[in-house]
Formats: sequence, structure tokens, C-alpha cells
Amino acid sequence: MTQLSSLYTAARATRLPRLLTALSAAAWLMNACGSNTARKVIPTSEAGAGGEGGELPSGGTGNVAGSGNQTGDGNEAGSANGGAAGAQPAAGEGGALGSEAGAGGAAPSEAGGASSGAGTAGAAPLCSTNASCDPGYVCTNKHCVNVAGSLSGLLWQLPCTGPNDSVSCATTPTTTATTTLGLATGITYDVSLHFRGVVEQKTYTGGCRDGASWQSGGTDSGDTYNVYELSVSAPPQHFFLNVGSSSITHTFAIDFEKTIRVDAGATVTLYADSKDNIEIKNLDATSTPISITGTSVAQPFDGQFIQMDVDSVTPDAISSSAVIGGGTAGSALSFSGAQRATVADAALLHPASVTEEAWFEFAGASGSYNSLFGKTYGTGSADSYIIWFESGALHAGVGLSSPAGAAASPWNTLQEWHHAAFTYDAESAIQPLYIDGSAVSCVTAGGAITYDNHDLLIGADVDNTLLQGFWNGNLDELRLFSSARTPDQIWADVHTHKLGATAGLIGEWTFDEGSGQTAADSSGNALDAILGSTTAVEASDPVWVTSSVPY
Repeated sequence: MTQLSSLYTAARATRLPRLLTALSAAAWLMNACGSNTARKVIPTSEAGAGGEGGELPSGGTGNVAGSGNQTGDGNEAGSANGGAAGAQPAAGEGGALGSEAGAGGAAPSEAGGASSGAGTAGAAPLCSTNASCDPGYVCTNKHCVNVAGSLSGLLWQLPCTGPNDSVSCATTPTTTATTTLGLATGITYDVSLHFRGVVEQKTYTGGCRDGASWQSGGTDSGDTYNVYELSVSAPPQHFFLNVGSSSITHTFAIDFEKTIRVDAGATVTLYADSKDNIEIKNLDATSTPISITGTSVAQPFDGQFIQMDVDSVTPDAISSSAVIGGGTAGSALSFSGAQRATVADAALLHPASVTEEAWFEFAGASGSYNSLFGKTYGTGSADSYIIWFESGALHAGVGLSSPAGAAASPWNTLQEWHHAAFTYDAESAIQPLYIDGSAVSCVTAGGAITYDNHDLLIGADVDNTLLQGFWNGNLDELRLFSSARTPDQIWADVHTHKLGATAGLIGEWTFDEGSGQTAADSSGNALDAILGSTTAVEASDPVWVTSSVPY
């Protein structure tokens, strides 16, 4: 009380309004928390310097460390509320009420100490919804918590470092920026990102292009034009941001937004590679330097760059670890040699649009190709629809007799369970291939799917009237739909053991029996599969094994 009286006397003439504001805020804070709320009084030795707070969650407008206590002695600032609370508990104005505790006993934490984001509980509500938080933050326990804020402002930069010729310059070999998504693991977020910059275009192989410049999946074509890549460790995925034609010798402005799934705790990496230490100068088609507004880079930039910022972040309805619906994987079928399971031909197996899904564990190439499942037509090597492995890649498509024209993705992973899905939409003719719920390749090919009376084969194919293409490894949870499933539906299907009767579901074989000669269809359409080619026990029967599919 002696300190308060002295402060009052000294401030009476010039600081009275400020002090009364602080006292009013302190009274409001005590009322909001309740008079019986426990408050840890932090000794001077623990409190740090004057409640100098951590990052504000909503762009505080002035008193970072509390009203009038920026240089307090620790006892004043750390004793209860990290300095005076400021006029309002929301928006981070005044006292350090954010979700990341700063030094000196900031309000959101009882720990005080270094401004390392230790606070989690805030003295008063700061948010009610995610919309009231800054981009990159989510509203958790009524406080704005930094989840993806570390992604904002990250840069790919390849500056010009010397002359080369009239259209190009020397540059650095590569640049990499890495950060980690916040909060504890177990939550998957939909992170909306904004990309702006100046780049040269590049041709990539495979992948799914979604609008100008952006591509999911695919690989570097091997030419010497710059690579700009964004990769996420979980769920595993990668994207390219300067998709176009490698033959163009001027740069382009990019400005677009995309939303991706990122697990809490995942590593996000920005990678730029000049390939040959040479790049096209920042000059558009009229030889005018391009300037990009709203970035942290001085304009026009002497070289090429992309800045990534976070527009919003929200929890995904289905986390990477979620299990949807009832049941879990119990058994699977193991294939080696000339083994297969057979679903007798039926009209339902002749859809105009189609989706194939399967969990697979590959033991390695055997023979010229290896089929997960598909349906042959004709006397040659064509298939109405099929997913298969050949020449170091997974392929999928409709009406194909070779890898030419297939959606494809390199594959060399053995003895691990992964999910493959392929869709064909009869109207758009788009055919994407998904691995573990992420699109990795897309092709476009029109025309109606051709069918005949061939059976649907699991773990084998018919080529020139002969059984071939035997799978080598395990298969589980196969599904066939009469529609092209959406990306969100594919993501949900990855996490679902058994769908059961579902609109558009033709057949579902979860292989839960664990024994016997029949794998039941759980779609309700009674398209049961028999092991081998007959109901008798025979060498062509796959073997029941315990499944370790995670969903």
C-alpha cells in the first residue's frame, strides 16, 4: 500500500488518468476472475523484468508489458497480473493477457519467467471463436493460441548475386526455410495460406495441377529451371508453386491462396533450388521489373522470391489419427505367386464413373506388373478400371492397356501399409490418384468406360486371356464406388474401417472373416468375393493374415 500511495502522489498531476485506468482494469479483472480465484504471487527473484510480455495474440495496440510497468522491478509486475491489465482483456491491448506468457509473471501464466510462450490459461477470456483471433491462431479455452503463426512471413528467396546475360543472373544454389506447426500432436488443421512473389515457370512431371502455378504431388522434370517446393511431414505431402512452361524466359507475378491439411507438430519446409546457380531476372514480358505489394521484401526484388502468409487455421473435422465408424482392421489377405480372389461379374460392376480404394502392403515387384484389383475387358490387355504397380510406380486408370495415359506416382516403399484411391468422373474425365488421402497424380482422358463379362479380380489381372499381374503382398479394406469420390470423402474413407451401406458404394471387402473361402461384401449388394477361382480350397487361394491397417 505504501508503494501505491507513493505512486498516486507522484502521478496525481500528470499520471492520474492513466493510473485510474489501470486500477479500473485491475478491478474488472478481479471481478471477472472471482474474488476467490487463486493467484500465485511470484517472488522478485522469479518474476523477471517488469512483466515485459510475450507475443500478443491479436495485435495489441500499445502497452506490451502492462500499463506503466515496462521497467518494473519484478515485484510490481510479477506479483499478480504482470503489470496493470490494460483497458480491455480482449485484443491484447494493454497488459500482457495473451496466450503466450512473457517475462515477469505475465497474466496468462502463473509461471512468469522468459517470454517463451509458456502461458496457457489467461486471466480473462480473449476469444469466443477462431474468427476473433489473428491469422495463424485458434481459439482454445477462450484464448488465442499460436498454431500456424510461425508459417506467416516465411520466404523462398533466390536473389541475383551477379550478372549472367540480358535475361538471367547468377544466384545462390538453394535456400530452405523450416518451421513446426504448434500445439500438441493429435489434431489436424486446415491451414489457408497466401502465396505472393515473382518466379520463373517450370514444367513438372505428374502431380495434380490446381489452377495457375500450384501443383500437388509430382516430381522435378530434371531441367535447369528453378524449383519452388512446399513439403509437409504429416500428413506427408508436397506441392510445387511455379508450375508452367520451362521454355519461357521472363518472370511472372504469383498471388493465390490454398488450403492444406497439416498435423500439429508437423514440420513444414520451404525449398528453392536454382538447379544451375542461374535464374531469369525479375523482368516481365515487357522487360519491366515486377513489384509485389504486401510482402516484407523490398520491391522490386532483385531476383526471385515467394512469401507465404497464413490467412486462417481451423481444426479439420477428421484428424490424421481419427478412426471413423465402428470396427477396426482384424485380418487381411496375403498374396504370393498365382493367387487371387474373385467377384463374379454383375451389372453393378459396370459404373459410368468409378472410385477404387484399397489398403496395400507391397512386398516387392514380381513379374512384369502387379495388380491390386481391377476388371479386364476384351481379349487383349485392356482393363475397364485398375490400380497396379509397374516399373517403379503405382498406376491407375480406365480403359488402359499400358502405363501410357495412367495416373502414376513413383513407389519404392515396401512392407508398410498405405492407402491408394483412384477416381474417374465421366463428365470431367479427370482421373486423380491418391496416396494416404493426398492427390499425387492427375490425368484427363474422356470417353465411356468399356465393359464385358470379365470378373472383378483382386490381386490379379487377365492379360491376353491369361491370368497375370499377380499381387505380391497384403491387401485389405477394398472399396468400389459408382461415383468419383471427392478429396474430403477420400480423406474420410482412409480413416474408416467399414462404411457399410452407403450411397454409391458398389462393393466393400474388409476381409474381417479371418478364415474360410468367402470374403463378404459389406455394402449390402451381396457381391461377395471367393478366394481363388472356386469355393474349394486350392493353390490359387490367398492366405488369411492378421491386419495392421491403422484404421
